[in-house]
Amino acid sequence: MGRSLVRGARRWGPVAVDLGLALLVLVLTADQGSGTQDLEVFGEAPPAVQLPLAVGSAALVLVRRANPYPLLVIGVGAWALMGAPWALMVAGYTLSTRARRPRWHGVLVGGLALAVFARTLVVAETSAQLAAMVAVLVVAVPVLLGLWIGSRRALVRQLRHEAERLQREQALRAEQATALERARIARELHDVVAHRVGLMVLHAGALEVSLTDPRAAEQAALVRQTGREALDELRQVVGVLRDRDDGVPLDPQPT
Repeated sequence: MGRSLVRGARRWGPVAVDLGLALLVLVLTADQGSGTQDLEVFGEAPPAVQLPLAVGSAALVLVRRANPYPLLVIGVGAWALMGAPWALMVAGYTLSTRARRPRWHGVLVGGLALAVFARTLVVAETSAQLAAMVAVLVVAVPVLLGLWIGSRRALVRQLRHEAERLQREQALRAEQATALERARIARELHDVVAHRVGLMVLHAGALEVSLTDPRAAEQAALVRQTGREALDELRQVVGVLRDRDDGVPLDPQPT
């Protein structure tokens, strides 16, 4: 029950997160610039592009894990046209969490921060200090958070792979130890017990031939026959011990 819940959370958890994030980006982008102009920090949205950019941004959030670059492009467009930073923030975060980031990742982050700073400074007509704070909030914070989350995920994957490797090695060592122990037992049975039982059969046969008393000879024959049966059963046991689970013998069967 617990494992099934964990598997379900791992499978559907990212989907639920993306759906919620897409809805949030849709609402915030569509609502961009709907308040009073004096209270708008990022700018006011032109009505002609407000809804298309909001819907496009929300749709691309759903596929950001497979390819975050379309979301990054529409995020830059939404920021340039209407001052909506939400898709750009999600794209910067997603790109930074990826295990394989492009070599020009730092250049891209610097360019985005410069673009956010320039637009805030020029369009919103704010001070350089406020424009820098907006650039940090829109670009630096999501990127740093994404880098931290990506590093944490990479560490968890590495630890999981290391634990799986150790489990495989432990299982292999246990299997080898079991095979060696079975081979040792089989060797001792064959070299010691089978040898002595064989000697007992040989002496019983010689005693059967040399006895003149029919009753004593019959008892000697019984001992010889019982010893042969015990020797056959012992060879079968040795064969089972020397066989692996896949049926491949560890070494040649005794004759």
